[in-house]
Amino acid sequence: MSKSQTTKYKVGQDNVGLFGLDLHNPVFFVSGLVIVAFVLITLMFQADAKEFFGWLRPWLTTQFD
Repeated sequence: MSKSQTTKYKVGQDNVGLFGLDLHNPVFFVSGLVIVAFVLITLMFQADAKEFFGWLRPWLTTQFD
């Protein structure tokens, strides 16, 4: 069994308070940007996205079913 170690780090010390939410700074903003970029690209290239997702869903369900 491992021994406990004490550090000066406190859980949530790197978080940012925004609109009453407690957000982890790099994780939240990078994830948010990736999601917004994904949605915008999908909306800009709807025909290609339809073809891609039409292929992706059956492939995912057969590979990971």
